[in-house]
Amino acid sequence: MTTSERFIFTSDDGRLHYNGFRASAIVGDLMFQWGQDVSTADKAQSFFYHREFGSRCHAMLVCCSRSNARQAVPVQNRGASEFVLDRGKDIDGYYPFYWFAVGDAPDTAQDDPRSVSLGETTLMWGDATSTSDKLERFEMPAALGVGVDAALATVTKANVRAVLSISSFEGPAAKLTLNRHNDFSGAVDFNYVAVGASEGEQSRGVQDCGGFKLQWGQAVSDTDREQLFMMPEPFRDMDFAVFTSRSQSNTKAILPLARPINSNSFIVERNSAIDGAQSFYWLAIGF
Repeated sequence: MTTSERFIFTSDDGRLHYNGFRASAIVGDLMFQWGQDVSTADKAQSFFYHREFGSRCHAMLVCCSRSNARQAVPVQNRGASEFVLDRGKDIDGYYPFYWFAVGDAPDTAQDDPRSVSLGETTLMWGDATSTSDKLERFEMPAALGVGVDAALATVTKANVRAVLSISSFEGPAAKLTLNRHNDFSGAVDFNYVAVGASEGEQSRGVQDCGGFKLQWGQAVSDTDREQLFMMPEPFRDMDFAVFTSRSQSNTKAILPLARPINSNSFIVERNSAIDGAQSFYWLAIGF
């Protein structure tokens, strides 16, 4: 079962307009939701999912969809009907973002399964805490097969402006390694999502999930101008969400998305302070 809605966000002065959407799809006992909304405040701000989860939201990703941005938008809390962002106080104005959440389907309550099989693909997630500026290795819930895979992370500590950079992701070994920037201090909570072929299978970075589609991969950003990246297959419409996580050590600026121009690609337009070739993982979900 899939549902969706579109809306337009208008600024208080009526001069700015942002397209937004919310969508959901149910597979077994789990519901997948995604959308685009706009952050407007430097304090805790709540946003509604498209539909209420049966019990709770197990995992969430957030990614800025405004060109030339540098700072992450952390998730402070994720509940059954809404989630809360608490962005850094250096962020001003309107900050559009994509979001993705997975949780219990309506009228369902279960222990967090931490992974799900979708065709020949495994999607997994979890909460963890980074405590060091050195290499940190985290065990994943399941081992993956071979081929294209991806891992992404979203900080879940309020008022954090930097991203957690992924040093390496070894899907078949079920290991995720972080090497965060030295600007971090103390414990930093985060949520991760990883995807790839199930054990014994081979992935090319796309999975039709019966009503919605997942696509993922790894790419390299090498310019401060708009840069287009093709996905393996087109989505049915433009109501898809894309997420990025940098996949090299000791980085802190995000790789933001610009407006998409078709259903078969996404555009990164990074801040001019980022230099050289920067590798990143990406994940997209839509119909």
